[in-house]
Amino acid sequence: MSVVTNRWTSFCQFLGVNEYEHLKKAEKEDIMTFLDWTLDTFPKIRKRSTMLEYKRVFFMIYRKSMNCDFDREAASEIHDMI
Repeated sequence: MSVVTNRWTSFCQFLGVNEYEHLKKAEKEDIMTFLDWTLDTFPKIRKRSTMLEYKRVFFMIYRKSMNCDFDREAASEIHDMI
């Protein structure tokens, strides 16, 4: 399992939700909250490149799990937020 997968699992446990169901229903705000939570929970992460890598791996996991890409416009907004 990747670090991103482990952190998504921890994030979902923190929220008290099923990780697959939360992924299936994920919207732009959910991903942004996950990335913010990651920064708050793991203070050693401070590089933009690390967050961009998390986003990239997250979208690969999403594509593999859901058999479709995340909304392109929303993904672009998430990228801009980072």
